[in-house]
Amino acid sequence: MAPNQDVPALLEKASRLRQTKETWECASLLARAWITPSQETPCRPYLLLIANLAGKVLFSHVQKQPPEAEKLLEYLLQAMIRPELGAGRARRPQVIYLDDEDYVTTLTPALGRVGYSLSISSFFADSSEDKAIRGTWFRWARSLPRVVEHSVRNTASGQPSL
Repeated sequence: MAPNQDVPALLEKASRLRQTKETWECASLLARAWITPSQETPCRPYLLLIANLAGKVLFSHVQKQPPEAEKLLEYLLQAMIRPELGAGRARRPQVIYLDDEDYVTTLTPALGRVGYSLSISSFFADSSEDKAIRGTWFRWARSLPRVVEHSVRNTASGQPSL
């Protein structure tokens, strides 16, 4: 994983945040809607979501491909340092669930350097807590087609995405 210029600074900022007894999930989901940006072929974009068990979305991003591990690390750190409006104050979670074993393997050393105990495990095991998480994700994901369409349209026009 080649270091991004922003990642060391983000790691430093995240290491100074208060750690909470909170569980976050991070998943890159293939949207259930097709989008058709002007002058491009239709595609199903990926929606990266970082949320807590209370259903608060801490970070979201729409893109054509799933994020690379380095970019996902940057997104996780951004979610810690500056969560989305309405998701609470800056903080570090105690546990993060990821949806890909490669992400778990790649990100564990980098997040361990932040200087606190952070458990990273595979996404959606068969515990009752994870079943509750899955329900939150899918309820939220049903409203995505409009969000995805608007976000990708703005990205194609050069305006910032949601």
